[in-house]
Amino acid sequence: MSSREKQTKSNGSGQTGSSFLHSMSNTKVSIELLTDMRSTRSNRTSRKVILKASITSVILLSIAFIITYSVLLTYVSNKVPLMRHHDDSPKSKSGKRTKLVARPAIYQNNVLKFSKDIVVKWNVSDFDVSYIEKPNCNTDSKIIILITSSPENYQRRKSIRETWCKPSNYNISTLPWQCMFLIGQSSVHLTQTLLHREISRYQDIISGSYFDSYRNLTVKTMHGLDWLRRSCSVNYVLKTDDDVYVNTQLLYKLIENCTPENEVYIGLVTQSEERLHVIRNQDSKWFVSMEQYSLTHYPPYAVGMGYLLSMDVVTKFVSTSYHILPFANEDAYVGVLAYELDVKPLRSGRFILSGWGLRPCNFQYLVVIHHVTAEEQYKMFNINQNAFQTCQFDTNTLTWL
Repeated sequence: MSSREKQTKSNGSGQTGSSFLHSMSNTKVSIELLTDMRSTRSNRTSRKVILKASITSVILLSIAFIITYSVLLTYVSNKVPLMRHHDDSPKSKSGKRTKLVARPAIYQNNVLKFSKDIVVKWNVSDFDVSYIEKPNCNTDSKIIILITSSPENYQRRKSIRETWCKPSNYNISTLPWQCMFLIGQSSVHLTQTLLHREISRYQDIISGSYFDSYRNLTVKTMHGLDWLRRSCSVNYVLKTDDDVYVNTQLLYKLIENCTPENEVYIGLVTQSEERLHVIRNQDSKWFVSMEQYSLTHYPPYAVGMGYLLSMDVVTKFVSTSYHILPFANEDAYVGVLAYELDVKPLRSGRFILSGWGLRPCNFQYLVVIHHVTAEEQYKMFNINQNAFQTCQFDTNTLTWL
């Protein structure tokens, strides 16, 4: 082999060795990069696994807590005694009433049924005003007629006082019935001043500390029932409004002849699904929140223009109201109380929503007529008086149906 061939072979071998080393170097770098990438991916995967495990643990712990709390709330609270707002109510050492733990509500027939020993949510007696003079209940009276009125409606109250509310207009020497007006507080100073004068003069107004508004009509009604429960010994209560004509003479005859002493809840009972539907529109004056009443429909109830209650029902209504928050639909609220107590409302045709088109002898049958102005009270009273003298009256028709 010549020297040139040796040199060429030698150079070839040198180049080959150099290429091999260079290739090895590149492979080493690639392996290191691949190792780093795999390590990074492994770290990321570990973090995701840990994060998922943490979230899953939190969710499972939350579910376990909710289940445990619900079980305790349902079974442990059964042992808590019912707190009643009477003089013998249990009180803490500080003088404040103790709070109870609420039990879940019971649902029956798609209507809310409240448990008997749930938390006391409010006390209507708190709205009483001790410094304002209260009416006196006559011992001869069997009926108290509670009339919801607004502070400025003096003319309406005046027309009622001078017509159907006055027993002497029927040549009755005793006081078989008494009228009392339920009124809240006015934001107008002059109106409030005049109201205080009216209270002192007539002594037939039950005034509460609540602001007088439609949204407080339930509080107003319950305040009147609570005051009567504590202050008057009568047999029946007719709750009505100051735009209603009441045939008091016929009312008294019906009570004397065909009305049971207990479990009485009589009126124009609404039963249609549309009327019983709970309104959730916040712009409506009948708006009721889910917190106040959670179902879509109320149980059947007597329309608020007028319904008759026996005093045993009044007492139970007030006691039960402690556990049911008031909402701005007074007659529906009373219906919920009645449903809770299994008091069945009796539908009577003697309660009507309008006096339009009535004939004189119709007054021999009707007890409550709605949408009557102050001036119309006098006209209806005169027609009513003539009807008793000219129309034939059958005593066999003395029923509430």
